[in-house]
Amino acid sequence: MSGSSRPTVGVAVLALSAIVDMSWVVQVWSGAVASSDAPPVAVLVVFTLVGAVTLATARRALRGHRTAAWVMVGSRVLSALLIDLPAYLLGAPVQVDVIVSVVILLTVLGIWWASPLLSQAGASRAATRAAV
Repeated sequence: MSGSSRPTVGVAVLALSAIVDMSWVVQVWSGAVASSDAPPVAVLVVFTLVGAVTLATARRALRGHRTAAWVMVGSRVLSALLIDLPAYLLGAPVQVDVIVSVVILLTVLGIWWASPLLSQAGASRAATRAAV
């Protein structure tokens, strides 16, 4: 993966994990997830808010805005630590554990790939690419 495409792929993967988090609301409302397996409403609200923060900062991060990149990464870490990991501890069903595992893997890979945007030099290169 070239140096210029790595942050783009990272931001795309983080955005995808945000969409997966936000999709829980749709899954619960449509009945795709049984009501006994569904997270509480407060957790669904947090899923949606954290996912929205990630999506709202993705474009600015790609354009070289370091604060947006840090907020995006922080929202994904918050999602993994406070929302996804407790699913293992609370005895979620197997299908939920599988989805959570995929989201955690996407989060780790996305942060790794988007990490150049967190430095001043990487953000400057992204800003230069965005201006062209």
